[in-house]
Amino acid sequence: MKFLKKLVGFLQPKKNEEISNEPAYLGGDGLSKETPIFINCASSAMAEHLITQFICTKLGSQSDWKVKMKLTAKSDQTECGMIKVIIVETNSIKVSYFFDLSRPMRNPLN
Repeated sequence: MKFLKKLVGFLQPKKNEEISNEPAYLGGDGLSKETPIFINCASSAMAEHLITQFICTKLGSQSDWKVKMKLTAKSDQTECGMIKVIIVETNSIKVSYFFDLSRPMRNPLN
């Protein structure tokens, strides 16, 4: 019964005072695995949207750049041990952005 109560409680909408006031992007500049960006959200789908939005703030409209490669790499610097690397290219530059995957989701059963 305790399990069900936690699960149902997790599915309830949050009250305004429970919603995080932290910014959507936390951490470093994202240009290396030592300074990754943490995406502050509750789902992987929202994380993908925020990652795209972050890159747009750096490189302009999504039509100005394209993703050349996405990969997930092991990292000893992060809590979960995984870094998402997205390599993007514009007409003049190629940039790699590093995102720490340890933050986005909270476990509903804890």
